[in-house]
Amino acid sequence: MRLAEWVRETSTPIYSVLISRHGKLVFELYTSSLGRDEAHYVMSVTKSFTSALVGAAIDRHVIRGPDTAVAEVLPRRLFASEADFERFHRLSVKDVLGMSA
Repeated sequence: MRLAEWVRETSTPIYSVLISRHGKLVFELYTSSLGRDEAHYVMSVTKSFTSALVGAAIDRHVIRGPDTAVAEVLPRRLFASEADFERFHRLSVKDVLGMSA
């Protein structure tokens, strides 16, 4: 795979690449001693990447906007109970992205 070759050859510090399709992990690559079970300090990259995806979803009208309730965005089956669903109905996408949830 050309992506794996590029990641291994570049001097850019990329520690892992994970690709999922239809909810299943189809590719994973680790370039350091850290693996799937080790935590790694990633600063704000996860939040930045997620906010870019949320922006794209808003642009494509998949999500109404940043004030949309988290419970409206996620599949109902992810909530263990009605109480969890109601609790996440009070949190907006903006709350989660701003880490103020």
